[in-house]
Amino acid sequence: LEIIGLGLLSLPPEPSSRITSLDISRNEIESLDNLVDSCPHLQVLNARRNKLTDIGHHTFSKCRSEER
Repeated sequence: LEIIGLGLLSLPPEPSSRITSLDISRNEIESLDNLVDSCPHLQVLNARRNKLTDIGHHTFSKCRSEER
């Protein structure tokens, strides 16, 4: 799923739980909190050129260690 350069301030509410690749680059997103809960099958994330200030300690906690 590509959501690029739309000026988003946060992640879209409840994206599809089947997403394996997410490109949210060039937005204004400040937090990735609860990303893995929303997208448990996510394997690829591009969050470049955002305003990330909060990546919660549990954001990637459900990822297997070899995926981190």
